[in-house]
Amino acid sequence: MSLWFLSVAMGSALSSQVVQLVTVWSPGTYFAVLGCAALVCAGAVAVSRKRLSRLMRGVT
Repeated sequence: MSLWFLSVAMGSALSSQVVQLVTVWSPGTYFAVLGCAALVCAGAVAVSRKRLSRLMRGVT
């Protein structure tokens, strides 16, 4: 449970840093970069799907 709260805290800290870029970039560029980052993360999960399934074996 503590890892869940830690991940939420880290996500909030990261988002507070990333949101500062909205003043530097145009809104279109900002959201395009966020979308590309989400696609890269999704690709990383897709590539490591077999390993994640093996690590999660037995977890219900």
